[in-house]
Amino acid sequence: MNAYKAGAHEYQPRALLKLIVYGYSYGEMSSRRLERACYHNLSPMWLVSGIKPDYRTISRFRKENKKAIKQVLNQNVKFCIEIGLI
Repeated sequence: MNAYKAGAHEYQPRALLKLIVYGYSYGEMSSRRLERACYHNLSPMWLVSGIKPDYRTISRFRKENKKAIKQVLNQNVKFCIEIGLI
């Protein structure tokens, strides 16, 4: 068995980014609460196509991709300003 293929399947970065942006837009910063939302709330379930990452995966993704997440959030704010939502 290949050591690099052990464990759970990888999640698509796009899906995890969607989950984090969803959480920030609703003031939900906790990885544990985002994990719970993937089980109990239809909006994030639909948004991430039914994946159910655990809180460690969400936290690790957030930690490893801080710059990219910040850039996406900044682009979101600029877009919302452009279309008059903010």
